[in-house]
Amino acid sequence: MAPSPADHAVVYYLGFAGYGEQKVFRKEEELAHGMFAARFGAASRSLQLVNDVRDRRTYPLATYDNFRLAVDEIGRRMHRDRDVLLLMITSHGNDENGVAITNGRLADDALSPKDVQQVLDEARIRWRVIVVSACYAGIFIPRLRSDTTLIMTAADSRHSSFGCADDRDLTYFGEALLQDALPHACSLPAAYEDARRIIRRRESEEGEVHSNPQLYLGRRMRAKLAQLDSTRGCT
Repeated sequence: MAPSPADHAVVYYLGFAGYGEQKVFRKEEELAHGMFAARFGAASRSLQLVNDVRDRRTYPLATYDNFRLAVDEIGRRMHRDRDVLLLMITSHGNDENGVAITNGRLADDALSPKDVQQVLDEARIRWRVIVVSACYAGIFIPRLRSDTTLIMTAADSRHSSFGCADDRDLTYFGEALLQDALPHACSLPAAYEDARRIIRRRESEEGEVHSNPQLYLGRRMRAKLAQLDSTRGCT
């Protein structure tokens, strides 16, 4: 993994696809990696943790221990006062334990908001963009919100998100954010707003209870994101 340059802020990417029984989460993480790496020039500063019962060789497993080790090692390489960690988490979720971890080999586990907070704090990673694509993902916001954090979630803390069937390549949230909105948006908050509208319209058309994706944007992170996106020629 490339070290931080001496003269400007860069983005580091960490993907975590927790549920290995369905391929949709692996595919979503892979698209997220490609999209964010291209947008922020993070290809040489990326790591993907993926559970897939059909393939345990391509990527390191998405376990709590690997997550903790990965965040710690990224923290050692980045410039903590200016660089940003973009964390993409995709899995099944519930309103108590966070997101599911299962790979068919180790005992099933979960990655909770408290886990994520503690690991990031221990690594002293200050600037954080956290995307959680899971049911009830809004439970991550109260624990992780800060002036130097952006959090996007596929649902609020009381509702399911949709599209996690094994015959799909992306969840509704992943499709709307990564495939439909992000390629055309000038900023991550703008991409979220476009994705939220797409999802709400789709859920209404299908008669689903709205998942209510959530956005939290810290005051200082707003300015940081403007710096990162300044090269895109957006106003």
